[in-house]
Amino acid sequence: MRPIPIFTDAIELDLKDVEPSLAGPRRPQDRVTLAVAKREFRRELAKEVANHNGVDAKVIDDWITEGGSPERGAA
Repeated sequence: MRPIPIFTDAIELDLKDVEPSLAGPRRPQDRVTLAVAKREFRRELAKEVANHNGVDAKVIDDWITEGGSPERGAA
């Protein structure tokens, strides 16, 4: 039979103070709350796409600000 553990400290946690978030396995310290995850994803994607040749920066800007697809800005 195992001994019953004796705890010396107690932590109180109010669940309404807990925010759902995302974090990757490579850099878990770069946690992003779900409230800003969409905006952060779009910002990072735009930075990644803008670094490639042949990408129209105006199309990327339209895509970010309007929430649409890159084809929306290409007329």
